[in-house]
Amino acid sequence: MAGRAGGLPPVTAAGRAAVAVALRRRDLAPRVRARLEMVKAAAVGPDLAAIMAWSGRGERTVRRWLSAFAAGGVAALADAPRSGRPVVADTAPPALGLPFDVWTSP
Repeated sequence: MAGRAGGLPPVTAAGRAAVAVALRRRDLAPRVRARLEMVKAAAVGPDLAAIMAWSGRGERTVRRWLSAFAAGGVAALADAPRSGRPVVADTAPPALGLPFDVWTSP
């Protein structure tokens, strides 16, 4: 697909297919899903202003993720590792009388 007004990087047919496959995953983090949706929107034609409007993101953010996808594909849209020690729950929820088996984040 040719580049569009505003200098957005083009999304190839292979890129569109990779995004479609990734969007079918049920274990996607919401931030990664939003980035994939931005790429999907850019692939089907909306301009930068339209992507910014529905995604609620600024121009810099949209351009950043579209450029990251152009450079590294779907893998480039993943969150970077977070610093610090991961949280560990020492006590299982049933031991505390809670009605669920595992700890989850809200």
